[in-house]
Amino acid sequence: IDAYRTEFFPATERGLSVTFYTTGYRIATIISSAGALILADSLGWHNMFLLMAAIMLGTAAITLFLTKETVQQKQ
Repeated sequence: IDAYRTEFFPATERGLSVTFYTTGYRIATIISSAGALILADSLGWHNMFLLMAAIMLGTAAITLFLTKETVQQKQ
């Protein structure tokens, strides 16, 4: 992740990118923890984990798609 940020962001924007990354990470941790408990109560643990896996796969696919476009444009 840090090597990607170093390549992707200019030196003047790296501090801001770390700030957004850290804030997003902490908010996602809090929401996913609380959300997992709430969903497990209504959906059951198995279905909750399947939903979390689908969300992770979706965000990974979006990240890969956006990264390829951005890297190709920079070259």
